[in-house]
Amino acid sequence: MGLLRLGAFSAAVSLASCGSTTSPTATTDEPPLYICQTFTPCHDGNVVGRWKLDHVCIDQDSVQMSTSCGDTKNSSSVTEITGYTATGTLDIEADGSASFETDEHAYERLTHPAACSSDPTAATAFCDNERDSGASCTLTDGSCDCTWVSESMWPTPTSTYHAGDASIFGLDYCVNGAGLTLRNEMGASGGDYVFVPE
Repeated sequence: MGLLRLGAFSAAVSLASCGSTTSPTATTDEPPLYICQTFTPCHDGNVVGRWKLDHVCIDQDSVQMSTSCGDTKNSSSVTEITGYTATGTLDIEADGSASFETDEHAYERLTHPAACSSDPTAATAFCDNERDSGASCTLTDGSCDCTWVSESMWPTPTSTYHAGDASIFGLDYCVNGAGLTLRNEMGASGGDYVFVPE
């Protein structure tokens, strides 16, 4: 999976190992956030065909990316994902050739509480910096609260799949009824691509 915001916490929440991410843009219209259920690999079923990405879910423990100021109390902040949208397709041919393409948007919130710094100007500087990145920020009583949306695209990778393989594009999977789920984990964060037949 591709995404989430470039910057101080990108490594903690990125859902993909490849893709490109554009600068974030401010938003006030957030889509729903799907929380993943327990994933159980199941490699039975027919994966051949063209699949449409229905949605991306994110693990509960990846939604809240940081929850406190941390030890240094300088520019630390509270960060969370508040919404996520994705479109894309997965094509698996009878000869085993496969291609995958997605366009994903993460809606995120970053709060810099006054308590996170002994410098009274820190929140103001933080707001200014995030606004320069395209975020929408509000400064209130020494705390800065920002929201934005960033975009990432998987650059149409190709692969070869053989019946019974334990992974597709290196991602574990499960065919369940009419759906196909690809599981991705990146360090402490993770999520699922949920596909339906096109």
